[in-house]
Amino acid sequence: MWQDRQTRGLIKLGDKWVTPEERDTLRGQSSEVAVHLHDMLKQGRLKEATPVLDKALAVDPQSMSLLYLRGVLNYQQEQILPARKAFEAVTALAPDHAPTLNNLGVVLWRQNAIGAALGYYDRALLAAPGSRDILDNVAEALNALPKDQRDTPITKKLVRHFKEQDDDAQKKLAAKGMYRWGSSWVNEKELAKLQDAEKAIKDKIAVISQDFDAVAKRINAIDRRIAEDQQELSLIDSQSYAQGADGRFVRLPYPPRYYTVAREIDALKAERADRVTEQDRLRNAAKQLQQQLPTPKYTGIQRLIDADGMPLPAPPAAPATKPADGA
Repeated sequence: MWQDRQTRGLIKLGDKWVTPEERDTLRGQSSEVAVHLHDMLKQGRLKEATPVLDKALAVDPQSMSLLYLRGVLNYQQEQILPARKAFEAVTALAPDHAPTLNNLGVVLWRQNAIGAALGYYDRALLAAPGSRDILDNVAEALNALPKDQRDTPITKKLVRHFKEQDDDAQKKLAAKGMYRWGSSWVNEKELAKLQDAEKAIKDKIAVISQDFDAVAKRINAIDRRIAEDQQELSLIDSQSYAQGADGRFVRLPYPPRYYTVAREIDALKAERADRVTEQDRLRNAAKQLQQQLPTPKYTGIQRLIDADGMPLPAPPAAPATKPADGA
C-alpha cells in the first residue's frame, strides 16, 4: 500500500499521508502557530502554551520550530530529559542549527554528561562563529570544568575554537567599548572599577593565603612530632617487659617519660584540631572575599537560548516554470 501512496506522490507527515501541497499548507500553519507560541513563551505563559503546542505537534510532528519550542518549554518546566529529546529531534532535522546545539550542551551539562556537552558546544561554535551567547556559555563551562575533564581531546579542541573566536570577539567589541569579564561583558568604566576591586580582593586573599600556608606548615610539623612521639611510646612499651624468676614475662611500670610524651600527644592533637578549624575559617574568608566583587566573573549558570532561537522552516520550493515558447 505504501508503494501505491508513493506512486501517487503522497508524503507521510506524522500518522497521515498528504500531498506535497497539503504538507506545505500544514507547515505554513505550523509556522504561524510557532510564531504565536514564541510570543507566549516570551511572556512566560507556559501552562497556556502547553496544550497549544501539543495540538500543533500532533498535526505536524516534524516541525523544527515546534520541536525547538517543545525543548524550550520542557526546560523551563525543569523537564530536562524531555527537553533533551526534543532538541535531539531538531538536530536530526537541522544538524547545524547553532541554538539547538548550544541548548543540548546546556541540557547535557545539567545531566552531568560533561564530555557530550562539550562536544555540542564545539559544534555550536562551528555552526555560529562569534555568537556571544554560545561563547559566554563556553566560558562558564570551561571555568567549571572538573579537573579530570581538562585534558581530554574534546576539551582541547573546544578550548582552541573558543580562544580563536573569543579573541576575535574581544577585538570587535573593544572597538565598541565592551570588554570580556569572565563570562560576561562590561564597558570600559565598569572594567576599570572591577579590576580595582579585584586587585584589592586579591591582595587580601594573598594575606589569607600566607596565613593558610603558615597553618598548613604548622599542621605538618605537628603530624611529624606526633609520629615521633608515638614511636617513642611504642619503644618504651616494648622495653617495659621483663622475665621473672619463673620464666614468664611481666610488664614493668612505665617510666614518667611515657606519661609526659602521652600528654604531649594529647596536646598536639588538640592543637591540630584547632589549626584545622583555623584553615576552614581562612578558606571561608577567601570565598567570601571572592563573592564581594560587584560583578562576579562567573555565575555558574549556562543559559539556554530561548524561543528567540527557534529555527524557521525553509520556504516551499517554487513550482518549476515551463520555458517560454521559442526560448
